[in-house]
Amino acid sequence: MAYWTMTKYSVIMCVLVATGYGFAQTAPIPAKPLGRIELLALRIDGVGDDRLAKLLQQRGVSFQPDERYHRMLQDAGATSDLLSALDTAKIAPDAGGSGSSSGGQDSAAREAAVLEHMDRGAQLDRNRFHPREAEPEYRAGVDADPTNAFAHLVLGDILERIGQRDAATSEFREAVRLQPDMAEAHSGLANALKPKKGDTQETFAEFDRALALAPDDSRIRSSYAHALEADGKKPDAEEQRRIASQLSPGSGVPPRIRVGGSVEQARITSKANPKYPREAKENRIQGTVKVEALIGKDGSVIDLELLSGDPALVKAATDAIWQWRYKPITLQGQAVQVVTEIDVNFTLR
Repeated sequence: MAYWTMTKYSVIMCVLVATGYGFAQTAPIPAKPLGRIELLALRIDGVGDDRLAKLLQQRGVSFQPDERYHRMLQDAGATSDLLSALDTAKIAPDAGGSGSSSGGQDSAAREAAVLEHMDRGAQLDRNRFHPREAEPEYRAGVDADPTNAFAHLVLGDILERIGQRDAATSEFREAVRLQPDMAEAHSGLANALKPKKGDTQETFAEFDRALALAPDDSRIRSSYAHALEADGKKPDAEEQRRIASQLSPGSGVPPRIRVGGSVEQARITSKANPKYPREAKENRIQGTVKVEALIGKDGSVIDLELLSGDPALVKAATDAIWQWRYKPITLQGQAVQVVTEIDVNFTLR
């Protein structure tokens, strides 16, 4: 089975290389304009402003942008360049594009409710740095319209980031079921699966589906490279990174770098100390919780993966780390994400 997975991957790579990544040029551009929920969800999901601006140019929008929607995008981290791209995008008012398959006279109310919950979640997550508090808002967005694939995408993303991987997988699967042509949902599912070494068939299959839909998405290729490297396929990982660097602005600048824990620790600008769990104290439990952290371009913690540690101490450690802030790292004038390891020690006195 592993042989078939790599054979299929090799064929895909050969086609891309032979055509000069022509797939990105010949794949049909979705005709449906971007809707309010779709655009906001993709920004919350972490799709780069440069890619979103390209999508806006290609597809246009199904709504008239206003100041309130601009603020929602800003809450989700949008730059002035993306807002300008939105204002100059072609508008097709009658094309739909909310991302919901449900009709009826209350569809506008459902859309408004989903947008409101997404906006509140984005404010908690991106601006106030409380991803765990954002999760109920994103879940409320799903409850407001369970048929909206993009609401499931956003909920899946936050669930994965706070370590609820099984729940995240379910949300990404539902997003894929509702909208099979959403590359971000396939990529999110692949990232959430994160199987053990040698058990990568479904992960790689989802990445393949994502790239078939968005072959020019450097973020998906970078994630694929990370999965390939974790499975011991370093040459294939380097090839994906090479393609990603050609597709993304600032060619040659990696989307993320790995920095030693002691080096990155010196770059901490704000640090919350963990609270020793009462039950752990009572049971005389002590030790070290080790996690791998992904630090965003703005210095905030955007992903954590547990490496080791007593279960009684893990939540206290990760709750503290989510609040840490680091001095951003730039290469060639471009901010990059940082992967590092963090140790949190719990010692009884």
